[in-house]
Amino acid sequence: MSDELVSGLLKKSDVRVVLALTTDLSRQARATHHTAPA
Repeated sequence: MSDELVSGLLKKSDVRVVLALTTDLSRQARATHHTAPA
């Protein structure tokens, strides 16, 4: 699964929403720092 970044703007309440799915980034960081999965 690749990393994904989604953002949107709720116009009525003027709120920006951001969703980040970072599976690959998390796996790479775990491998780099030699840690075990949670």
